[in-house]
Amino acid sequence: MSREHYLPRGMMLAPTGKVYGVRSEPIPVTIDSAVVKALCKHHNETLSPLDEAATDVMNALRAYVHIHTRRERLRRRRWGWKSFTLDGRRFERCLLKCAANASYVLSAEMAHWRPPPALVEMIFGERAIPAGAGFAAVKEPGDKLLNENFRVNLMSDAPGEPPFAVMLDAVDGFRFVCTWERPVVDIGTYENFRGQEVLPHFGGIRNLKTNIQVKFDWSGRWKERENRSVVDLRNRFPRPRRK
Repeated sequence: MSREHYLPRGMMLAPTGKVYGVRSEPIPVTIDSAVVKALCKHHNETLSPLDEAATDVMNALRAYVHIHTRRERLRRRRWGWKSFTLDGRRFERCLLKCAANASYVLSAEMAHWRPPPALVEMIFGERAIPAGAGFAAVKEPGDKLLNENFRVNLMSDAPGEPPFAVMLDAVDGFRFVCTWERPVVDIGTYENFRGQEVLPHFGGIRNLKTNIQVKFDWSGRWKERENRSVVDLRNRFPRPRRK
């Protein structure tokens, strides 16, 4: 078995993060300790494109903040459009992978729940995610975009119950949520999300003042060669190191 990052290394904006369950105290992790031995080397490498897609999402958000902030400080002009298009389908599957891997960390709290075969098949792209389930962004009040206090949270109806969704809280103003059975819009009835807007297969964000946008491609046909602006960011933002 190989060491698998249950929080994709490139997604973490700081050297530390936290894993949350339903009732447990948060489990602090460092960027190099957030690993489990859940996959063999071959299957770990098979899922590497999912981690790359998740890293691309965070890099694009970093770039969005950087460019937006820089342009706002300069004298207003007609800026050229800067656009980043992201692989939504692989990012969606990566969030499901986070749920599966985090279950090993929160095993006792989740009554030793393990990902069912159907979820594993969705992660590997061998089974379609049910209609209505999958990825959504939840809009919440907030001014800043990036939040260095990276958190991943498995959500269940009650302590000891199996999880039904994973939530990524790395972005102020939005939370990323993914389900694998239930309709993702039902998240809006969950206590922590009441009154907040749930946006299934989120299209992205744009700012018409500074002419910058981040878009999600849900076609399943995203190609690196057609999205060089995203690929180039992989060398621009260094990965955080362990403190």
